Amino acid sequence: MGEAISKTMNKTGRVGRLLSRLPLRRALVAYVTAYLLLALLLIACTVSLCERVREYAVYNATAEVIGEDGRVVRISCALINAAVVAEVNGNAEYRLVLRTEDEPLYTLCGVAEMLCIVVWPLVCLSLAARGFYRRKLRVPLGVLRDAAQRIGRNDLDFTIDYDAPDELGRLCGEFEQMRRGVLAHERGLWRAMEERQRQTDALTHDLRTPLTVLKGQTEMLEAAAGTDRTKDMLRTMHGHILRMERYVAGLSEMRRLEDAAAQREAVSAAELLTSLRETGEALAREWGKAFELEDAGLPQTLFADAQIVQRVFDNLTGNAVRYARRHVAASLRVAEGNLVLTVRDDGPGFSQEALLHATSPFWSEEKTGKQGHLGLGLNIASLLCERCGGTLALFNEPEGGTRVRAGLGCALTGAQTAESGAAARKAGNEKRL
Repeated sequence: MGEAISKTMNKTGRVGRLLSRLPLRRALVAYVTAYLLLALLLIACTVSLCERVREYAVYNATAEVIGEDGRVVRISCALINAAVVAEVNGNAEYRLVLRTEDEPLYTLCGVAEMLCIVVWPLVCLSLAARGFYRRKLRVPLGVLRDAAQRIGRNDLDFTIDYDAPDELGRLCGEFEQMRRGVLAHERGLWRAMEERQRQTDALTHDLRTPLTVLKGQTEMLEAAAGTDRTKDMLRTMHGHILRMERYVAGLSEMRRLEDAAAQREAVSAAELLTSLRETGEALAREWGKAFELEDAGLPQTLFADAQIVQRVFDNLTGNAVRYARRHVAASLRVAEGNLVLTVRDDGPGFSQEALLHATSPFWSEEKTGKQGHLGLGLNIASLLCERCGGTLALFNEPEGGTRVRAGLGCALTGAQTAESGAAARKAGNEKRL
């Protein structure tokens, strides 16, 4: 007995391994064919069983026969042969009377014979689909889903290990090749970034000393110069040296921002707004413009990096007052749990080229570098927004002027987010009512 069971299990294992090596199309055909054959067998067994039950009910029935004189004669079907019973059962002049306890069973068997022709194929096809999925699809799809999720998280430190000789096995192999290619590309980018950062650090370090020396010497020469023409030339040289110093300082700041991370903590909204308002009014007063700051119903406490918010505000507002005609407006609000800073001005607006490249480092429409503008303000603001998990977006207003929106990441704690969501749902329900 044990040997028979062992042989059966070995055969089942060989069949399973054979199915696992088949291509998907052939495996699907094999599963459907096998289970349809099983359905035919089950239909045959069901019909045979129902016929036997119906024969038993007829065997215990009574045949009512109408005699020549019109009288009804009742004969037990057990006393006559099967041919006569069949004739009685199919003749309109006769009536077969089943026992009371056999009537439901007789009817049920008739219904079962009709339904099994539909039910068993459907059941077997569903079993075939389930078996095909479990043996051929579940594992490779799980492997691919896990790999896609890890790649989406920029986690490439894993291996896709699924080597079945079918289409999904080959797909997993190609996915593994793609992972290796992406990993190699990421490592190349990382090495290039490190090399660029090293070169930037070396450049800024090597330029600081000669620029400091040149600035000091030009100041001394300007003080000792005898003619106005010489003084003008020295002042021009001094201005260009200062511009080079700002350029080097900008490179150093960009290098620091690439390694910086947002440090979120509880911040008083009132204190943050006061600091932003004072900064905005000072910048606007320096350029002779009007400024206003709107707080769109902020909670008393924000969960944010106040220094990043301040720096982004400084850069956006400083850029706005430079190009505004008369007025700059800023607003700070919480939208869907995220802190959003918006700065508007009534200036000429962004050109199409500026909309595409204004957040790039050292890009400026002022090609001659007027007003000491290096083109780093929007780039630094964009980098800071990315450190907070947000983005910087530039728009031209339909009525004129520009609008810059800075997303500064989540600004609420978990409890505040839940309260905000409940308040929004309550407002929505009240609106519907």
